[in-house]
Amino acid sequence: MEDYADFKSAFNEKYSPLSRKILRLLSEDSRMPVTAIAKQVGVSRRTAKERIERIEKELGVRYTLELNEEVLRIPNPHMVVVRFREEPDYDEIAKVLNRSYIPQLAVRANGEREIYIYANSVSHSEYTRWDKTTQSELAKYKVLWESSEVAHKQLGFFPLRNEIIDRLEIADKYKSMLKLLNSNSRISFQQMSKAMGMHFNTVAYNFGKLLKLGYIKKFTLVCRPPKEVSIVAIFGKYALAENFESDASKIRRVFRSDEELTAFARYPIIAQLIGTYDFFDVGVFDNAEVGKRKFVAAYKEMLKRHLARIYHRELADVILGDMPIRSVDDSKEYNVLKWTSEEETRKA
Repeated sequence: MEDYADFKSAFNEKYSPLSRKILRLLSEDSRMPVTAIAKQVGVSRRTAKERIERIEKELGVRYTLELNEEVLRIPNPHMVVVRFREEPDYDEIAKVLNRSYIPQLAVRANGEREIYIYANSVSHSEYTRWDKTTQSELAKYKVLWESSEVAHKQLGFFPLRNEIIDRLEIADKYKSMLKLLNSNSRISFQQMSKAMGMHFNTVAYNFGKLLKLGYIKKFTLVCRPPKEVSIVAIFGKYALAENFESDASKIRRVFRSDEELTAFARYPIIAQLIGTYDFFDVGVFDNAEVGKRKFVAAYKEMLKRHLARIYHRELADVILGDMPIRSVDDSKEYNVLKWTSEEETRKA
C-alpha cells in the first residue's frame, strides 16, 4: 500500500524557512507583535517587518478570527452542495447569497456547474427560511440542493462574516470589537479606541473581558488561494462496519502527517457531517493528480469495507467569504472524534 502521508510539496519549497516560520506564527496568533516575531525567528525587527509585508502582499493575507460558534450560540452549521442543471450566472448567485447573513463561504467547482456553501444562523427557523428561499431564488437554474449538518470540525475552521456577528445576542460593545477584530485581528487598541469612540483603557479592559467570555478560539489569518496549487474537496458517505475505529485511525494518521513547516497546512478543513453526506474534507496539493492519488485514494482504500462512496471536485473561485488557507501544525490541531463506544474502540 502506498504511504499516503509521505510526500513533499513543491509549492512549500518556493518559500524560505524564514517566511514559513513567520507565516506559522501569525497563523497561530495573528496579534503577535513584530518584536516578538523577530525574537522567535532570530532576525532584526526591521527584517521581520519587511518579511511580513512581503508575505501579506504575495499571499493575500487577511488577519481574522477563529470564532467559537458554540459559545456564541450559532447552532445551525451546514454544508450544502448545490448542483445546477442549467448554466448558472455566478455573479447573480453571489448577489443572492450576499443578501443574507447566513451563508459564510461559497466556492465554485472547477469545470462543473456546482457550488459548495458553508452556512450558519442564530436560529433554526431562520436557517430553514433561508434554505427554502434560496432554492426558490435559484430555481431557474434547476438546482439540486443537498444539505448536511456539520456535526464536528476535526481540523480547521470556517471564517465567519461580520453580518452574522451583527445578529448575535451579545453586548453591543463586544459585537463592535469582534467585528473590528474579524476584519483585522492585528488592529491596535489605539485604532479600536478611535473606531469605537471609546477610551483606550476601556478598550483594553473590554478586550480582556472578551477573551474571558470565550468567544474567540484563536487570532489567525487566511490567505488568498494561490493559482499554483490545486484545492481538492471531498464529500463522502459510508456504512459503518466492524473495526471502523481501526480504519479511521489510519486515515487520521494521513491527515495528521504533514511537512514540518509549511506555507499552507495540507488540510484546511476536515469535518464530520450528518445528512446527505457523512464527511467533508479539503486538501491543498501541488496539482489535482497528486490530490487524487494521495487524498481521494486514501479514503477509498481505508474505508473500502465501509462501502465508502467518495465524491470529489477541484475547487475554483471563492464567490463569497474566505477560504481558510493558513499554516498550522495538523498534528496539534487535529480534534479526534470517535463515533463508536469505548468497548468497540478497544476491540478495534
